[in-house]
Amino acid sequence: LFCERDDRVLFSGLNFSLHGGELMQIQGSNGSGKTTLLRILCGLNSNYEGELFWQGTPIDEDRESFLASLLYLAGWIAGIGVPRPLDGAPSLPWGQALAIDLGLLTLFAVQHSVMARQGFKRVWTRIVPPPIERSTYVLCANLCLILLFWLWRPLGGQVWSVGGAARELLIGVSLVGWAIVVISTFLTDHFDLLGLRQVWLYAKGEPYTPLELGTRGFYKLVRHPIYLGFTIAFWATPVMTLGHLLFALATLGYMLVAIQLEERDLIAIYGDAYRAYRERVPMLLPGAKARTARGPGLPGPQARPR
Repeated sequence: LFCERDDRVLFSGLNFSLHGGELMQIQGSNGSGKTTLLRILCGLNSNYEGELFWQGTPIDEDRESFLASLLYLAGWIAGIGVPRPLDGAPSLPWGQALAIDLGLLTLFAVQHSVMARQGFKRVWTRIVPPPIERSTYVLCANLCLILLFWLWRPLGGQVWSVGGAARELLIGVSLVGWAIVVISTFLTDHFDLLGLRQVWLYAKGEPYTPLELGTRGFYKLVRHPIYLGFTIAFWATPVMTLGHLLFALATLGYMLVAIQLEERDLIAIYGDAYRAYRERVPMLLPGAKARTARGPGLPGPQARPR
C-alpha cells in the first residue's frame, strides 16, 4: 500500500496479511497515518495505491456489488442480459405461479420491513454483535433478492403494449427513474448503508452514531427519492404484463407501508428536526403539498434539520 496526504508520504511499500486469531499492533507518532490506515482497511478511504483484500475479495468491490445488484434488477425487469427475467413464457399453471410470486414478494417485504425496525434490532443484537447488525441485514436482503430472481414464475398476459414514439418515451422515463435511484444512493453514506461504517467505528472503539439528517439534491424535492425512482422505473414500461403488474403493485404497496414505518423510526432518531423536514418536503411527489399539521411544541416549517 502507498498513501500520501498534502504531498507528504504517510506510508509506502506496506504489505502484510492477517489470518483468523492473529493480532497486529500499529505504532507510530501523531500524523504517521495510523488512522488513515484503519480507514483504508475498512474501505472508508480510497486515496491510496495498491490492493486490499478481505477473504480474497477486493474491498473496493463492495460499492460496485451494490450498484451491480441494481443493474441486475433493471435487467431482470427489462428482460435484458439475465437468464430468468421477470417476463417470459409461463411454465406453471396461473394459480400456482401467482402463489409462488406472492410468496417471494411477501418474503422480501417482511424481511426488509421487520429487520429494519428498532424493536427487532434490539432483539437481534442479542444474537449477533451490534457492529455487524447492518451487514447481516444487507446479507439477508441480498438472499431474498436472489430467491426472487431465481424462483419467480412469469404469469403471461398483457395489460398494455405500446410502440413507436410512446415506447421510446416510456423507456426514457424508466431510465430517468433508475438514474434517480443511483444518484440518490450517492447522496447517502454507502458505507453506513452497507454496514461498513458500523464495523469501522467498532474497530476504533467508538460508539455508533446516526448520520446527520441530510437534505441534499433530490432530498430537497421529496423525502424518499429512492422510492420515487423505483416507482418510476417499475411503472414506466412499454409492455406491462400481468407478472410485471403484480410486481409493480406489490412493490408500490410495500414502499407506501415501509415509508410510514421508516418515518416513525426517523422521528425517534431525529425528533423535531425530522418533523420540520416532513412539514416542508413532500413524501414522493415533487411539488405536492407536504404535511402541515403539527402538535403542541413542535417546530414550524421554518425549522431546519441538521
